[in-house]
Amino acid sequence: ELRVFPLAGVAGLDVATETGPVAVTGAEGKIEVEITGNDEPEKCRITTEIIDGVLRLKAEGVPVAPAKSWKHLFGLTGSEERADCRAGFAVLAPAALRLEAKSGTGAMKISGRSGQVSAKAGTGDISVSALTGSLVFKSGTGRLSGEACAPALEVKSGTGSVDLKGLCGPAEVKAGTGEVRLAWAKA
Repeated sequence: ELRVFPLAGVAGLDVATETGPVAVTGAEGKIEVEITGNDEPEKCRITTEIIDGVLRLKAEGVPVAPAKSWKHLFGLTGSEERADCRAGFAVLAPAALRLEAKSGTGAMKISGRSGQVSAKAGTGDISVSALTGSLVFKSGTGRLSGEACAPALEVKSGTGSVDLKGLCGPAEVKAGTGEVRLAWAKA
């Protein structure tokens, strides 16, 4: 399913999924959003709205009825049980728009961005290319890889590896047990 949004008044993107993939690519003059992997739409709640200049895209599981939740059987109802929503987003949007992307287990692919990028992944990998804005990446067990010429880079990684090249500015990297490889662009 393809949705087109007006550029007027949009200054940023906020994309969030639980298990679905996220792909954001720079494209001048338009904002197009394709909902991907939504093979079981009854399990997903998809939200696409513009609030205070930010296009918010969210794919989340719908609440599961208590009788269908194993936690309810054992009295473990501390948090709401949700269906496994595998929907994700493929987004084409102007490169300068600020981007905040989050995914629990889905992979992320971010390319052609000149605006600020903040990406958080639990177990999904983050792949980047042609990024020139300030960057903040946080990853639990997923791998962060690609090329980014950013004026500032901040990375926090748990057990996932970090492999970035083409760097142009300072980098602050905090890694748990994952391997870290950084290479700066030649002047």
